[in-house]
Amino acid sequence: MPDEQVSLGKIASRLVYRKFYVDEIYNLLIERPVLWLSKNFHELVELRFIDRLVNGTGEFIIWTGNKFRYIQTGHVGFYLFIMVFGIIAILLFNILIF
Repeated sequence: MPDEQVSLGKIASRLVYRKFYVDEIYNLLIERPVLWLSKNFHELVELRFIDRLVNGTGEFIIWTGNKFRYIQTGHVGFYLFIMVFGIIAILLFNILIF
């Protein structure tokens, strides 16, 4: 019987010394799953989808700007030609569709 009390005393003192293993349980049940989830979310969603979408949008804007740069020549005659061409295209679209 005294051995049982000693072992229970040792167990109780170990539990109290280790703060009832609250930190270890919290680490196992909360910290590890959240860290695993955040790591996988970062690798799968952010790097593969969000970053590509944002970077692709920026690259598309730069590419489009480089293409439109050739249209802006500074010659008024060219601008007048494009304006007349646009008006004719709008009129033909309205006549053919409506």
